[in-house]
Amino acid sequence: MRTTTFATLALLIAATAPAAAQNHDHADHEPAPAAAPAAGEFERLDANRDGFLQRAELPADHPLLPHFEMSDRDRNGRLDRREFDAAQRMR
Repeated sequence: MRTTTFATLALLIAATAPAAAQNHDHADHEPAPAAAPAAGEFERLDANRDGFLQRAELPADHPLLPHFEMSDRDRNGRLDRREFDAAQRMR
């Protein structure tokens, strides 16, 4: 019985860890203007010129960084131009 209880508890903790890691307060965000994101920003950030933005290509102070996983709609670990533009409009 103790082993089952411990295993269940361990699974619950493991299941909530990713959610806790992505916990970010959105209360201080203002709605973004309807205008398109700054021209050239995607290209400037795409250091390896592969047409995608990986997390490592964003500067540490970039406002999109805390929202990277949420912006990665297809969950491939990188943002294409469309995902980036949509994320920029949300910030």
